[in-house]
Amino acid sequence: MKQTPGRKPFLSEVLMDKLYEGREEKTSFVSILFPAAIIVFVSLLVTLFAAITFISTEETLEKSESNQMYCSAYYTAETVATEILADFTENSKQQVVVSNNRSRYESVLGDILIFNTGNGISFTVPINKKESLAVMAKLTDGQIELIQWTVKEI
Repeated sequence: MKQTPGRKPFLSEVLMDKLYEGREEKTSFVSILFPAAIIVFVSLLVTLFAAITFISTEETLEKSESNQMYCSAYYTAETVATEILADFTENSKQQVVVSNNRSRYESVLGDILIFNTGNGISFTVPINKKESLAVMAKLTDGQIELIQWTVKEI
């Protein structure tokens, strides 16, 4: 203990000196290694979590983009089918008669063949390369009655 000349030490200083008297100050290897190991372990866990989150986010983004493209294609096909049904009730000039029981409808998706079945029609509108929207409807008292509206594999 360092003492200032002319000053008496406080009792606490004297007691602390006696308590630590004879002890060497050593830094234990374990007291340094354990916190360092915990810091490294936590850092690895955070890095692993970030990598997993990043990878799963990319997969989710790809799935979302795929779903968005499919939904857009389906709703385009649905819009064309609805236009065909509206033209069916109005006998629009957009339908070009090919033969007695078939006509062709010009749409944004290309020409759609419409099969006339007495008082009804049936047709398929392409959604993508693998699927199409199959529609069957009949006209009853000026109202369209849907018989079938399903997605089918091509």
